[in-house]
Amino acid sequence: MYAPWYLAVASATALYIADRLDRRILLNRTEGSLLVSLLFPASLFGFLGSIIWSFFIAWWVFLPIPFLFFLAVYDFSSAEEKEKLRRLKDERGASHSKTYEKKEAFSSREQIREQKRLKTIFLRHYQQAKGTDFQRTLIAVTLSSLEADSVRAECNRRPKNERLIFLITYECFILWIIKSALESVLSERETEDIIAVIKNYIAAHGPYEAEPFERIWNSILFHMPYALVPSGRDGLIFPVAELMLSAHFAGYPINSHCSPVFAVYVMAMIPEITEGVKTQLQREQLDGVNGDL
Repeated sequence: MYAPWYLAVASATALYIADRLDRRILLNRTEGSLLVSLLFPASLFGFLGSIIWSFFIAWWVFLPIPFLFFLAVYDFSSAEEKEKLRRLKDERGASHSKTYEKKEAFSSREQIREQKRLKTIFLRHYQQAKGTDFQRTLIAVTLSSLEADSVRAECNRRPKNERLIFLITYECFILWIIKSALESVLSERETEDIIAVIKNYIAAHGPYEAEPFERIWNSILFHMPYALVPSGRDGLIFPVAELMLSAHFAGYPINSHCSPVFAVYVMAMIPEITEGVKTQLQREQLDGVNGDL
C-alpha cells in the first residue's frame, strides 16, 4: 500500500539532487553532465508513476504525493541567489544559441564549398563534351552528379568490389531521370539520339564497363518506373530500394542497405533533375524560335 509513497520519495530525492547539481554546474560555469540530464526526466516519470499507482490502491494514498513534489521543486533560495541563477541560465541559453549559429554557419560554408566543387566538375565535363549546348549540359549533369558528397560517401563505405557497379547503377539512374524528362517533351527518336550521345561520353570518361552498364541500364528502365508509384498508408515513394534492386536483377547483387542521407538524396534528385532538364529544354526551344524569327 505504501509503495507509491516510496516511489514518490525516491523521485523527489532524485529531482532535488538534479536541481542541486544543475545549480552547481551553473555557478561553476562547467559543462552539463549526463547524470543531470537523466535525473530530471527519470524523477518526473517516477512522480507520474506514483500518482497512477496510488489511484489503483486508494484515493487517499495520492494526497501526500503533490506535497512531496512541491518540496522537491520549490526554490527556497534568497531573491539574490534566484536572480543570479536566472542570469546564469540566460547566459547558458545565449551560449547554446551562439554554438548553434556557429554550426549553422559552418554548414552553410560547407554547402557553398560543395556547390563550387560540383560547378568546377560540371564545367570540366561541359567543355570536354561534344554536341549541342543542350547535350553537353546533360552530359555534365550526369557526370557531375557522381561526384556529389552524398554519392561519394555512399560509394566509399561499400566494399571495393562493389564500387564500380554502384557508380554504374547510379549514373544509369541519373540517365533514366533525364530520359524520362525528355520523353515528356520530345519524340522517342529525339530522346534516344540524346541518350546515345550521353552514353558515348560516359563510355569514354565515366565509370563504365560495357556489359554491366547495358544490363543495369535495361534493368533500370524496367524497374525504376515502379519506384514512382506511391506505396504504403502515407503514399510515399522510396526510389533507392528499386535502384539497388535494379543492379541485383541485372545480375550484379550489391548490398541494398543505403545510408539515410543517400536515400533522401536519391529521392530529391528525381524532381530536381527533371525540372532542370525541362527548363533547359524549353529555353533551347525558345532560343530556336527566336533564331528563326
